[in-house]
Amino acid sequence: LLRRMLGGARFAYWGHGVPPDTRGVRQRLKRATTKLPDWWFAYTGLSVERIAGTGFPRARITCVENAVDTAERGLLDAPELDRSRAQIRSALGLRDGDPVAVFLGSLSRDRCLELLIEACALVRARVPGFQLLLIGDGPMMPFVRRMAAERCWIHAVGARHGVDKIAHATIGRVMVNPGMVGLNIVDSFALRLPMITTTYPHHSPEIAYLAPGQNGVITAHRASEFAGAIETVLRDDALRLRLVEGCSRDAARYTVGNMASRFADGVCAALEAPRRASADTSKRKRVGAGPLRVLVFHPALAPYRVDFFNALSDRYSLRVVFLNENAREQQFDQ
Repeated sequence: LLRRMLGGARFAYWGHGVPPDTRGVRQRLKRATTKLPDWWFAYTGLSVERIAGTGFPRARITCVENAVDTAERGLLDAPELDRSRAQIRSALGLRDGDPVAVFLGSLSRDRCLELLIEACALVRARVPGFQLLLIGDGPMMPFVRRMAAERCWIHAVGARHGVDKIAHATIGRVMVNPGMVGLNIVDSFALRLPMITTTYPHHSPEIAYLAPGQNGVITAHRASEFAGAIETVLRDDALRLRLVEGCSRDAARYTVGNMASRFADGVCAALEAPRRASADTSKRKRVGAGPLRVLVFHPALAPYRVDFFNALSDRYSLRVVFLNENAREQQFDQ
């Protein structure tokens, strides 16, 4: 920030934005410094609104549309998955026609798993053969295992990864999560499992991707309303297929590749734009032929983030400097 104020490097923030009803010293500090950078990289459209709501120029915000790597979901129609699903159904005692709702994510308190079980018990009483499959692990696992031991229609299979996770999840017809929805909504799109959630007040910014009636459903945060939505989608094939089509469409939009491209576009725009401290656009400085020097502060660089810098290297002669050589988990393209 000091270098930025002295006319040196451009400075950008990356984040969620801070809600206006912020409490706590840390959150208030974040909100107070929201307008300091030259540019913002916002997770989602919801983040854009939070940042712009502080008075930061909307034209200086890049919405990257945060995503996770869902490349493996391209195997959804592979013949071997049919065999895996048949084996999983047999192991769990499920029949082919059983309507299954899937929970996929961490088993944490903010997922409101008690409400999930309560609502699904209502669905079970009204929808013959209804089953609930929970995929994930976390601090609420003892509760989930106890519920599964008491109710034959609840199946807790723990954390699953890769193709095994896809095979388990795609046994289901819908994804259910009454509590905090985050990047698992991107999984719901890629897996073609419409997300059914509630108006829980502490969703992650990715809840902005849910378009009610188009790719998912959102209800009041009550077991009766949540159960009613699950039952409706399971019984109404036309509605469910419409939601599945919306999931397929949005799966192509919310990808790591698209996020990396938006990130690179935002970096270019930030470097080309005049400094916020000067209204004189004649001083606008274009990045020339010299290499763009990028300093990476990440203590560990997740593999998907490499896509960001590869996308940036398509636009500039790029030199990346790591504070920690051990941060590099894979090589860049160039």
